[in-house]
Amino acid sequence: MSPTKLMRHLGTWSELTACRRLLEQDWEVFRNIAPNGPIDLVAVRAVNGHIEIMLLAVKTGRPWYEELSVEQQALGVQTFVVKTTGECRIPEKSLIKRRRYALR
Repeated sequence: MSPTKLMRHLGTWSELTACRRLLEQDWEVFRNIAPNGPIDLVAVRAVNGHIEIMLLAVKTGRPWYEELSVEQQALGVQTFVVKTTGECRIPEKSLIKRRRYALR
């Protein structure tokens, strides 16, 4: 379904598009099912004996770096931009070191 048919649900479409892209890159993805909250998606994957975790706020359109709240910044949330064309990326200004935990 195209984004134009989903204008009322563009945020949901963007989150699902982000989930698809992350799943294609071998991330396990968990969505926040609450209507509000500082984190939209949590992405987790095992790499070279470590677990990587990303906390993401999904934005539709252009990257709005300043829109992350103080709470999101304190939590280390990253902006994940989804354009209406389906293109996805984490803007360079939003990139932070991913949390890594050793597997035992």
